[in-house]
Amino acid sequence: MSFLSSASWLKGSSKRFALAAGLALGMQGAAFAGPPPATPYYVYGIDGTGKIQELKLQNQATGGPAIQYQKVVLDTKLTGSAASFNGLSYDIGRDDLFFTYADQVTSNQTDLYWWDKQSQSVLNVGSFSDSDGIPTSAAYYNDAVWFFQNGEVNGSSTVKLGKIALNYVGGVPTASAPVFFDVSIADPNLNVGACESGLTVGTGSCKTRQVFGDIAIDSSGKLYAATANQSATSTESVFYTVDLGTCSGSTCSAADNLAVSGLFGYQLSFGYAGSGIDGSTLVGTKAANGELGLVDLSTGAFMAYNGTAQLTNPTSDSNSLLRDLAGPAANPYGVPGPLPLLGAGAAFGWSRRLRQRIGKSSRV
Repeated sequence: MSFLSSASWLKGSSKRFALAAGLALGMQGAAFAGPPPATPYYVYGIDGTGKIQELKLQNQATGGPAIQYQKVVLDTKLTGSAASFNGLSYDIGRDDLFFTYADQVTSNQTDLYWWDKQSQSVLNVGSFSDSDGIPTSAAYYNDAVWFFQNGEVNGSSTVKLGKIALNYVGGVPTASAPVFFDVSIADPNLNVGACESGLTVGTGSCKTRQVFGDIAIDSSGKLYAATANQSATSTESVFYTVDLGTCSGSTCSAADNLAVSGLFGYQLSFGYAGSGIDGSTLVGTKAANGELGLVDLSTGAFMAYNGTAQLTNPTSDSNSLLRDLAGPAANPYGVPGPLPLLGAGAAFGWSRRLRQRIGKSSRV
């Protein structure tokens, strides 16, 4: 074979290599168009010391999710003699995280904070009076943070659902004053809100307890709520749902799917599948020890992962127990979302440029 024919063969081989590489690159991009349902996802939690933790979860074929890792991703560095951290909520679209902070010794208000991940700082975006209720449960939906007023409602089986609308200017949120909706949770068959005095719900001296617990909201606007306990002497949680699409004026439709879960309160977050919230996977952590599992969407029953405790409190320090959960996120903190796919056209363009460079070098 002559030198010229050898060069031509090499050039042709280089073209074939470049074309194959370009096609492979394009096919690789197409293969990662979206994560499959079994892809690991990430849930955030805030502990009693003001640290935000990230949990990498992996759904299993049987049982609940397993923890791949758990680590602190932010120390808010907010302190106080009686500091309280709670009300965690996550905006999956903007990758924004919110939480509440209160110090009941130095102040009679609760502050809503936003985690600015670009500057690694937290920003107070709104302050609210204690009369608005200190959120110990929260979830994000439709440009707002939702929460239930915490405490006892005397002589009523109606509870208050709060909505804090968020307004964005230049990517920075500010919080509006909360508005409230009445939600009836009366259900004589379950005796929800059982009174310490033993009286029937709705009578003058009865107290309906709304101590949370947590809430989670799916992409359709269906809110799932789990209270911390049914009554002052009970260790069971009341589980129910509210359709946020019915909230208008000052009321929402009555709570649905009420059940006594047989569990002393837990924190909630939905899982992740495809490209957003997996409305069929409700993750929960037990308040007492941080055990992780799945929560039945109809009954609120807790299912541990294969019967084995998956603890979200690896240090056995009560302050590191997660006070609230929020999520899900598709990517871990510090990793941006998927870039636009190259596609076949971009791959061919890349291979053409490579062939041109090879052609020039063979003529030298």
